[in-house]
Amino acid sequence: MAAGLESNRSKIEQEVRAYREECAQEESRYHYLNCMIKVIELQQQRVTDEMKAYVSSDPLEKKKAFREMYTRKIQEQENLGKGLREKQKAVRESHGPSMRQMKMWKDFETLMDCKKQCLLKDANQQDTSTMIRDDYGEDRLIL
Repeated sequence: MAAGLESNRSKIEQEVRAYREECAQEESRYHYLNCMIKVIELQQQRVTDEMKAYVSSDPLEKKKAFREMYTRKIQEQENLGKGLREKQKAVRESHGPSMRQMKMWKDFETLMDCKKQCLLKDANQQDTSTMIRDDYGEDRLIL
């Protein structure tokens, strides 16, 4: 008899464990569904507020609408993109002449350095170079 009672008790304990596990699963599902209901209610409230703002005749209220706000932001970004494309086009168009001007300036600097070196070299050899001022008040170097 004791063995039968022990067997019966272990069966009942297994059933209790299974019911507790099922209860925990259902409780978890209940909380999940409650959270989902709250999220959906919040989304519904946002939709209602958006519709009120969109059909409102008050301009300040319309500015609060997400549709207006996002439309404004999109327009700003499109204008910014257009400006950047124009700037890029201008840079591309002026790149060639600017590079040519930079090369000419470097050539000019090289030429001036060469003249300076020649002047210093001649000044060391003989002191025959002179600086004169012409009629326009400009200094001229005569070698």
